Amino acid sequence: MGTVPEFQALLGRLPPRRGLIETLRQASLALYAQTMTFEALHAVTGCHWLRMVAPFVDEPERLAVYWWENILSLYTRIGMPALPDDSQLDAWRRLPLPPNEEIAAAAIASDDEHHHSLVFSAFEEYALTGDPLYKVVAARRVGLLA
Repeated sequence: MGTVPEFQALLGRLPPRRGLIETLRQASLALYAQTMTFEALHAVTGCHWLRMVAPFVDEPERLAVYWWENILSLYTRIGMPALPDDSQLDAWRRLPLPPNEEIAAAAIASDDEHHHSLVFSAFEEYALTGDPLYKVVAARRVGLLA
């Protein structure tokens, strides 16, 4: 995507600002919940790691801008789907969930390192935000929810 002039013209348009990582976190979670794609998984785990390194970076919002531009290049690969609306997100948040231990055990039993990564990031982000959608996507990733 970096060689496509139309994409290059869009780079640098997102301004670094306070709260950007939180905004990107919410967008990433919604995108992953909607698509459950490999690309969107990296948006969720990447936001977790952005939050973790932010205290050690001089300009974390600028880092977030550059990281998001990379995610946008992957967004084209998955067909640029629309994000789910609030009613769909709320419906997913109300789904009955298996216990954390069951989700974790399913991830641990898997040979797919992306199960481990997503479940770890989802549990960490849930602990910070309390958003049950993190547990929903973790359970879906390891096959405990449809």
